[in-house]
Amino acid sequence: MRKRLRKKLQKGEFAVPVIPIAFRMGELADPDRNNLLDRFVAEAIEANGLQFGGGGGGSVWSGFAEPVNWPGSISDDQRSAVETWIASQPEIVERFVGEITTDSETLMDQDPDFPRSRLGASDK
Repeated sequence: MRKRLRKKLQKGEFAVPVIPIAFRMGELADPDRNNLLDRFVAEAIEANGLQFGGGGGGSVWSGFAEPVNWPGSISDDQRSAVETWIASQPEIVERFVGEITTDSETLMDQDPDFPRSRLGASDK
């Protein structure tokens, strides 16, 4: 594959590193859930120089954190900070924070519900 196409498709040396994230919140009223999601983006994602792509509904949210600047990288410290923040929230009752990868397309091809599928079976 030519360099220009690799760059356009974000393959090879142009692959974007991501952290797969999924979490389930306990029973929360809508304003409390929205507040938690706002804090997640501000304190866990943006505070660590990342952006989040994904979403959810109800109590389950999932997606991928990636660097704000492209091309960029993600350090183990950034991943650990996100995981620590999620683990410290009592409203989050189940969580999955995967390893840093540049192969999110393959993971999603193998499991279209990834990373959400890493949570327990109820309320997907």
